[in-house]
Amino acid sequence: MNDKRDLKDKFTVLLMSKERQDQEMIQKEISQSGGVYELTENWEAAFNRIQSGGIDSVVANLFIFDGDAFNRINHLKVVAPTLTPTIVSATNMSITRDQLKKAGKIVVLDKPLKVGAIESIVSRLKSGEQVSLRDEARFVARQFLVMEKLPAGQTQKALILNISKQGACVEFKGAALKAGEVLRMTIPLDVVGRTHTVYGKVVWTKDGSGIQSIGLIFVSEEIAFNLILEKATA
Repeated sequence: MNDKRDLKDKFTVLLMSKERQDQEMIQKEISQSGGVYELTENWEAAFNRIQSGGIDSVVANLFIFDGDAFNRINHLKVVAPTLTPTIVSATNMSITRDQLKKAGKIVVLDKPLKVGAIESIVSRLKSGEQVSLRDEARFVARQFLVMEKLPAGQTQKALILNISKQGACVEFKGAALKAGEVLRMTIPLDVVGRTHTVYGKVVWTKDGSGIQSIGLIFVSEEIAFNLILEKATA
C-alpha cells in the first residue's frame, strides 16, 4: 500500500473521465482553485497512478468505473485512504447515492454540474478542510448582508436568496460585480447580537431590471487573500 503525498505546494488532482464536456469544465475549475490536474480515461491507469503516490484528490465520472463503482471506489480507498474522491454521477445510474455513501468519506455531485461546485470542493480540500458533501442541501434564505469587494474596500448591501455549505446566491442593486472577484461578507446575527464574516469568490453573474444576481463559492480567508495576490501579480 502506498499513500505518499507530494510535499511541494502543488495540489494534484487526478481527473478520471471519458466525457469531453465534463473534462473541460472540471479542468478549468481545478485550475481556478489553485490545483493542477492529471487526466486519465482508463480505470486501470488511474488505479496505478494513485497507487504510485503524489495524488492529493480524485474527481471521477461514474462511467469510468465500468459498472463496478462500489468495489473500485473501495479499492481506491484501500491504496489511498486519505483521499476524498469526488464522484460525478447521473440520475439514471444503476448505483444509487445511498450505495455510494457506504464507501465512507466521499463527495457525490449530480449532473449537470453546477458552476463552481468542483472549484469549491478542491479549494476546501486544498486548504486541509474535511469535506463531506454527500447531500448538499441548499436553503432558501431572506437575510441581508454587507458585501465588501476586496481589495478595493467598496461595500454594498445584498440579499441572500439561498445558501448551502458550498456557497450562496445573492442579489443587489449597485456597482456590478464580475466573475472571479473576491468578497468579504458580513452577516448580522440579530438573535445573538453579533455578526458573522465569510469570504467568497464570484463564479457567475446575471443582470436583470437593475438588479444583479451572483453565485458565490465560500473560501477560507487564506485562499481569499491568495486569490487577490494572484490577481495583483498576474
